[in-house]
Amino acid sequence: MHQKEWVELGLYLRSSAIGADQALWAGPTTLEGNSRFVCLDINGLLEADEKVLKAQTYNILSWAWNRIAEDRNERILFVSDETYLIVDPDYPQPLKFMRNTSKRIRKYEGGLMVITHNMVDFMDPAVKRFGQALMDNPVYKIIMGQGDHDIAALKSLMSLSEKEVETLLAGNRGEGLFVAGNRRIHASFEVSPFELEMFGKGGGR
Repeated sequence: MHQKEWVELGLYLRSSAIGADQALWAGPTTLEGNSRFVCLDINGLLEADEKVLKAQTYNILSWAWNRIAEDRNERILFVSDETYLIVDPDYPQPLKFMRNTSKRIRKYEGGLMVITHNMVDFMDPAVKRFGQALMDNPVYKIIMGQGDHDIAALKSLMSLSEKEVETLLAGNRGEGLFVAGNRRIHASFEVSPFELEMFGKGGGR
């Protein structure tokens, strides 16, 4: 490389090495995977600079997959809650990662659980091929109450019957559609006292 190219590269890396982003990049990682339960909380990143958010999301997902693939004999469950937060038509890589994980994780004695509020977020043309795979691949699906836009997306994906549409539009608390393979069941879920205590007071309860 010529001297000019080295200078330009140094300018790109400056903020990560000695500038505003050095707290994220210029030091050893503090992330450990030696616990039976690891929570990767990206809430603090959501308001970060777009470049930092994209880079850190990539790092976190790469770390997660390396942990999953570390031991093919270890049973592991990868859970993605509030998944709609990583659905971005301008940056489809996180959703592509989830799609790829859904196809590969069973080979590593693992399972994937994806939780989200709105299916319509996954149906943007820029990400639909990844989002649709997350609906097609699971052995089990639990679908709770949905709004009109999400129902339209689900009807095109799953050929819902009129009764199933009524169930989901009603949005009764604790009721939904349980899908296991080719079977679909109108299910009612009851939460035990110890589960309520474990969930805490989040969501205004």
